[in-house]
Amino acid sequence: MASELSILRGHFREHNRSVLFASGATLLFALIGWVVIYGVCYWFTVAFLSVKEGLKFNGTENFNRNFFSSIAVLYVATVIDRWLFRFDREAVDRRPLSETLLDVALFLPRMTLAVLENFGVWIRLSEREEVLAARLVELIRERGRYAEQEVPLVIPSSREQERIITALRISLIVDVRNEDGIAWLHIGSLAPASLAPELGAGYGYHNIPRMRRRPVLENENSLPRSQHQLPGGDRNDL
Repeated sequence: MASELSILRGHFREHNRSVLFASGATLLFALIGWVVIYGVCYWFTVAFLSVKEGLKFNGTENFNRNFFSSIAVLYVATVIDRWLFRFDREAVDRRPLSETLLDVALFLPRMTLAVLENFGVWIRLSEREEVLAARLVELIRERGRYAEQEVPLVIPSSREQERIITALRISLIVDVRNEDGIAWLHIGSLAPASLAPELGAGYGYHNIPRMRRRPVLENENSLPRSQHQLPGGDRNDL
């Protein structure tokens, strides 16, 4: 189990570094976007008021207050949109113009909020939980798969079960497949190769139940041939 523990800790660290990098890059682009929007809005405001007021123009004393108030309104609208339509992101052939304009208006607020959402997949396991996670992964490797309903035998605490399985899933070490009405834990296909199930395990590393594989092309330059030929298909007297 020592090898599994060291592999898991290294993989978790790498995962957290990826989360940190993605969050930092997203925040950087969001800040650049807000600076550009601020500059554009300020320029248009100055140009508009200069033309409207002429010699009476004395600056944009209320610009910052109005600008940041507008941003606050957009953030509130973004939070409400995420709360009401969190799972309503299906691709459609046609979209109303109002939805397209709303997506444009909420683009930067959504990007900024995504920084906080990215940290939602940050893995924070205690040393005890890491040891239990390594033990669970060891059992999955030995057996090829492990029933989720048997996890309490390894991890008695329901809270620790949830935290550990969530960490293993979001780091792509373990995935869950429903087979014959039972949820089974498998080593994920994107997990480190060193965590592949041991030889002789009942279910292989890339096992997908009931998937049938067969070659389609005989070689890379050939075309697929039909397995059935219509009557008279080889006649040359037409």
